[in-house]
Amino acid sequence: QAGIIHDESARMVKLTPDLNKDLVCVNHKKRIIYSAADGILEALSADVEQKEGIDWSFGVIDELHVGSSRMYSTLAGGGAAREQPLMVTISTAGVYDPTSIGWEQWEYARQVREGTIEDTSFFALQYYAEDGAEIDDWTQIQRANPSLGIVLNESFLRDRIREAKNSPGKAADFRRYHMNGWVNAAHGWLEAGRWDACCGGDYRDSLDGRACFGALDLSLTEDITAFVLVFPPDETCDKWRSVEYLWVPGGAVSRRSFENRAPYEQWIADGWLRTTPGDVLDYEAVGADIVEACARFNVKSVFYDPRFVRQSMIADVIESQGIEAIVWANTAKNMSPGVVELERLIGGRLYEHSGNPVMGWMVSNCQAIQVSGAPFLVKSESRAGRVRHKIDGVVALVMAIQAAAHASTMELTLESFGG
Repeated sequence: QAGIIHDESARMVKLTPDLNKDLVCVNHKKRIIYSAADGILEALSADVEQKEGIDWSFGVIDELHVGSSRMYSTLAGGGAAREQPLMVTISTAGVYDPTSIGWEQWEYARQVREGTIEDTSFFALQYYAEDGAEIDDWTQIQRANPSLGIVLNESFLRDRIREAKNSPGKAADFRRYHMNGWVNAAHGWLEAGRWDACCGGDYRDSLDGRACFGALDLSLTEDITAFVLVFPPDETCDKWRSVEYLWVPGGAVSRRSFENRAPYEQWIADGWLRTTPGDVLDYEAVGADIVEACARFNVKSVFYDPRFVRQSMIADVIESQGIEAIVWANTAKNMSPGVVELERLIGGRLYEHSGNPVMGWMVSNCQAIQVSGAPFLVKSESRAGRVRHKIDGVVALVMAIQAAAHASTMELTLESFGG
């Protein structure tokens, strides 16, 4: 994108005599030089986040939805020594990821525009169709495309609408590129925003002593380990709620944060993600936290995936608290009923969470696939090819819901939902 801007700028210089007299285009370096004022217009490469010390007066970032937070923060700080620095970011909507800089800036722009945040240094202009708009709603299409009929050809869009109405994949692309709507990855589990709509605030302190059911998804060494408790409705609350305990080895935080493109350090500072000592998972620390959780809440039973649990002895720790620990392998047959039930609870607003951003990130990483006709959650494919997505907390949440169903009079099965 930066190269395209350079090429257009160089063409303008070539065709404008006054500019051509004062400016020198160095095309192989994607640079235009103004020697009289020691000024440069330069296209920066994709590894710009490694180029500290850039001192700019004006900067443009195009297609921010595929940019990295490190890139953005590096460039954003580069105008500090200038009297009137101006940074312009331009982007279509992208694939929904609550940790991405594109989504972060989109939400910040919305809050500034609506007056929720007061920031007179930040100007936001957003064109998009309203939520729930039909793809053939021409009024909404005009709302999202201010250049329609001037730059953008109307017949072109009408052709795309006909294609989108007959293809779910093309419909998602149309919403993103022509209605400026954020979409989930291909085969994404939940539509963007559905999880966020179930946030009930930080209610964790109100659950002390409440009956609940748990699930443990234990990692072997450096990955995230999840222990999730679900609280069925009772006389104090008519919705399902959950509390999540998530751990990562302290010595692996920096590397995992880079590999997963996720703000682990911030989550740890805010208390949403816990660390254990050392470079690999400390099972004793995890066990101690689980014992503390079981003492705080009235845990009835815990489901656990048998992988890695035997060497950790955590199942023994749970049972030592007088709590039943039940083996529940993470297979499509075992997990599908819980996935369907969680979808039902979220869709009907019968479930609310406390806004844990780590869980929100994991939900956005979930991809739904069909195994023998039953829904099963897997990690979504990495758009960058190097990002390691995590869904451990969601897996534990699904298992915990099944633990609650297992203890009730009707165990969850696919037949329960007509499957």
